[in-house]
Amino acid sequence: MYDQNKMPVIVFFTFLILMGTLITFFRKRNKCKKLRLIYYMRHITAFALVTIILPAQLFLSFSTGDEYYSYIEAEIQVESGARDYNELKETLQNIKWSTLTLEEKSEIIGEFILVEAENLGLKHLPSITVEDFENTRTVAFYENNMIHFNAYHLGTRSKAQCIATTAHELYHKYQIELIDKTKTILSEETLQLQYFDELSSWISADANYIKDKGHYDSYYKNDLEQSSREYAEKMLEKYGLVEKE
Repeated sequence: MYDQNKMPVIVFFTFLILMGTLITFFRKRNKCKKLRLIYYMRHITAFALVTIILPAQLFLSFSTGDEYYSYIEAEIQVESGARDYNELKETLQNIKWSTLTLEEKSEIIGEFILVEAENLGLKHLPSITVEDFENTRTVAFYENNMIHFNAYHLGTRSKAQCIATTAHELYHKYQIELIDKTKTILSEETLQLQYFDELSSWISADANYIKDKGHYDSYYKNDLEQSSREYAEKMLEKYGLVEKE
């Protein structure tokens, strides 16, 4: 998809090319007819390309840009109710993801959340928002029972990538709820039992969690992140969305 952020650079260089073409076109021409013909053809071609490129870039900016990158921020509630896993799997496998609007993608993501939240035993379903992030590197994040999606990435990433991201953030909700409940129910002594090894590692990881992606190694190796990535991979396999290399 077209990247709106590159528009000022494209306009600037297009303007320079146009000015350079006009200046050299009106300079003193060579007296040789053959060279003069080549001169005219070269600059007419350059001028034609510039006058085509600039309107095309402006058109892309104001058409696809509105749909994919200037999505009106809205909270989408995931409605509770029975959903069929097999039906959702068939939909995900057959639907042409790139043709969907952000709202349509959000609805399918909501269906996925509903099915898998039930499997995880989550009672309070998270809401979904699609926003224009200032930090374009961030794909999505979970906070306060809400999954925030970056409109740019939701508009450009593949179906498998979007579902993997959803699963990853949904699992963060599961982890947070489990950690909170554990702290109020289980004693420190009980958590030392081998049975609770993974849960204990999550509690420790949560206490040392680094949200600043600038510390990438610490963030990537955090047990909460590793477990969420593993869960996302399992969900891709479950729904038959593993992308071929």
